[in-house]
Amino acid sequence: MSELIQIRDQIEQSKQYLSLLAEQHGMQDYKVLQQSRALDELINRYIRLAKNNLKRK
Repeated sequence: MSELIQIRDQIEQSKQYLSLLAEQHGMQDYKVLQQSRALDELINRYIRLAKNNLKRK
């Protein structure tokens, strides 16, 4: 499985978990903000990797 696919799957799981946390704790809860940052990091990693793959072609 390629790294892009793995990261994309992690992004989807992270989004679902973020949604669950937001429902349970509210948008301003520290856990929600922390998960949002983790999701941002995954998305940024995905974008960087995708750009690098395009440059190689």
